[in-house]
Amino acid sequence: SPAGSTFARVEGPAWLRIEADGSYAGTPDEFDGGANAWLVAVTKDGSAPSYQRVELAVRRSPGVLFADNFRGYRGTQNNVQFQSGLPVAYLGTIPGWQSEGEGAVHAVAMANAASAVPDWAVMLWQDNRITSGAIDANAKNVRYEVVCEASPAVYAQPEQATQAADGLRIEVLRTDGTVLQSAMVSPGAWSGSMQFRQQSVAYSGDGSGAVRLRFGPDGEQRRGRFQGAVRKITLRAIAGR
Repeated sequence: SPAGSTFARVEGPAWLRIEADGSYAGTPDEFDGGANAWLVAVTKDGSAPSYQRVELAVRRSPGVLFADNFRGYRGTQNNVQFQSGLPVAYLGTIPGWQSEGEGAVHAVAMANAASAVPDWAVMLWQDNRITSGAIDANAKNVRYEVVCEASPAVYAQPEQATQAADGLRIEVLRTDGTVLQSAMVSPGAWSGSMQFRQQSVAYSGDGSGAVRLRFGPDGEQRRGRFQGAVRKITLRAIAGR
């Protein structure tokens, strides 16, 4: 690095710390897989900064074809969650995902105030659904598994809380929009805080092309409640041809 220069991260994933002297350190996790890029400001002797782009490729674990923890979520934070006090947001977007439904996308910030790494869980209000982009995970006769964490959820009003009979539906969609696999998961009733449990859905590829993942409410979609929340989504191959 140029002698006498100072460095600062302008934008990019927060897992990598960039120090003023240009040194850096950090450990990515499963959800940082793929290309990672940072914009770094370089300032010397009080002059105007110049900007450098830094790129790193992070390998995912063997077999993992897709992983997302909604760290790119951006929404309007307008309240705190009933009982837990966590920040909540709505009218959000998630890079690589499409959304539908009233106020979508709702989310709750799980990271503590001291954390530099965003940690959002998407909360699925009555008619909300989110759908991923295309994923190359549908080779004929190969077994795959979708894994996520699901929790009961609520926004700011107690009457909107997930109840015991509510549920989320996880769907694996073919390229033409038909359903290759579908399963209901039950997050359980809201009990004062976000309580995540791992859920999984397995399917067999039929060779018809890329798939997309869709998460939404199970059954009737106008209940006036959040049907649950999801985060830490992965898709992996679990058995070969």
